[in-house]
Amino acid sequence: MNKLLSLRNVTKTFPVRGTSLTVFKDLSLELEDGEFLAVTGVSGIGKSTLLHLVGLLDTPSSGEISLNNIVYSSLIPEEASKFRNQKVGFVFQFHHLLPEFTVLENVEMPFLIGGGGQDDARKRAREILDIMGLSNRLEHFPSMLSGGEQQRTAIARALINEPDLLLMDEPTGNLDPRTGNGVMDHLDALRKKRKYGCIIATHNMKIAARCDRIFPMNGNGENHAGEILR
Repeated sequence: MNKLLSLRNVTKTFPVRGTSLTVFKDLSLELEDGEFLAVTGVSGIGKSTLLHLVGLLDTPSSGEISLNNIVYSSLIPEEASKFRNQKVGFVFQFHHLLPEFTVLENVEMPFLIGGGGQDDARKRAREILDIMGLSNRLEHFPSMLSGGEQQRTAIARALINEPDLLLMDEPTGNLDPRTGNGVMDHLDALRKKRKYGCIIATHNMKIAARCDRIFPMNGNGENHAGEILR
C-alpha cells in the first residue's frame, strides 16, 4: 500500500487566559491507502482537534501535515477549501444535515458546491444512498429519519465527492450499540466498493476493534499520542 496521510511532529496549543494549553506535542502518524484507523481516548483528550487539523478545519501550531504528498501549509486559503471539498470527507458526531433539504439534496450538496453538474450529482447520490440502505428515503427530510439513518445520510454526503480520506468524529456516539454497529456495517460495504482511507475518533473500543489499527491518545500533551496497536 501507498502512504496516504502523514503527520510529522505536529503540535497544537490554544491560548488560555494569558498562557497556553498544549493539546498534544510532536505527534507523528501515517495512514496508508484504504486503511481504517481508530483514534481512541477519553472525551476531551484531543481526538476532535486532531481530526480538525487533518481535515483542514484548523492549523497546527507547528509540524507538518500532508495528504497525497500535498503539504497543507503550502496551500493558500482558496486552495485549501477546494482541496478539502475534493479530497476529504468529514462526518461529525452530530450529523449537521440541512433540515430544509431532502436526503437526496443533502447528499448532492458537496458535489454541487464543488462545481459538479446536477445530473451527475443525482446519479452519484442515488448510488451511494443505495449502498447505505437509504434508497427508500431519498425524498424524506432529516426530521423524518431515525438517528442511524441520519448518520448514514451524513456519511453518504461526506463520500459523494469520492474523497481519498474520510474523517469521522464519534460517528456512533449518539447511537445505541445495535444501530452503531449497523452504521459500521454499511461503512464496510462501502469500503469494499470504494478505496478510501478513514480515521475514526471514538471512545468505543468495540467500534475501534473493527478498524485495521488503533492509535490511542494518552492525554499527555508533552508526548506522542501513543503507540499504534496491531
